[in-house]
Amino acid sequence: MGLVADGKVIIEVGLNEWATKDKNPNVPYGVDEVIEAGVACAEAGAAVLHFHARDDDGVQVWTAADVYRAEMAGIGARADVIMYPSYNGDFSAIWDLLDAPPAGAPMFMCPFDVFQGVGNVTWDEATRSFHEIGFDIETMGASKGDTPAELEEMVRRGLVPTVCTQELSDIRWTRHALEAGLISAPVALKIFVIDRFIKGADPSPAGVDALLTHVTAEMEPTVVPAMMASRERNEAILRHAMRRGAHIRVGLGDNPDAFPTETNADLVRWAVELARDEGLEPATAEDVRRLFALDRVAEPAVAAGD
Repeated sequence: MGLVADGKVIIEVGLNEWATKDKNPNVPYGVDEVIEAGVACAEAGAAVLHFHARDDDGVQVWTAADVYRAEMAGIGARADVIMYPSYNGDFSAIWDLLDAPPAGAPMFMCPFDVFQGVGNVTWDEATRSFHEIGFDIETMGASKGDTPAELEEMVRRGLVPTVCTQELSDIRWTRHALEAGLISAPVALKIFVIDRFIKGADPSPAGVDALLTHVTAEMEPTVVPAMMASRERNEAILRHAMRRGAHIRVGLGDNPDAFPTETNADLVRWAVELARDEGLEPATAEDVRRLFALDRVAEPAVAAGD
């Protein structure tokens, strides 16, 4: 966990996700609102931004690469910040953004959700490979193969995957994916600690410990408190994550209930205060680029697809 050991913490923002304006009127929806919120977050100290493509009424438009492209170009023209989009089972917008990158804001990173993209697999220690378990599709869910094709394509095209996890088994899979050569170190690992949705670890410092204990030196974890019932619970998790050497994520997209009146930039300023209380300074976008060698992967990502 290199950057935190050097006294720096990456502050990421989940700008909008599934959150709605009836929870907090400052949740950004369309292109213009996302650009303004993203620039404000970068100016407040965020190094990384994540957001969903949504229309002006808040409807999710997952495959609208033109929406992402406009948002990323608009933010990139005014701020130095790392941005990556979302997906919901369909990666067509991701590939589109690689084939026609946003002006001045090439995409370096992309999420890969272990809980979406990995089926029922076993690990073969001798061959360092995964093998799908042939459960009946009617009773055990759809087959996803031994290795996720979308992840392989991301890596082939030069993207650094942000590997999103919720359960201990997700982190175990990530460790083995490193051994199998599916992904490279350092891994940009997202650990979601979810409150109101009964999934994964307990939404507490102890729950964070339960997951971080299995993180290896090859992983650079970011703890993401989500669906938190209160600001206090959110803060306890963020502080503990930093004390354990992890980076942090804040944002109205993750926690509109706990922050019904704040802006995303307000949450970034709050996160900066928490970090400094813990003796840390917010990492810059340049720090993130160096950590994950993002400048190195930019050209293959843009050039691929022929």
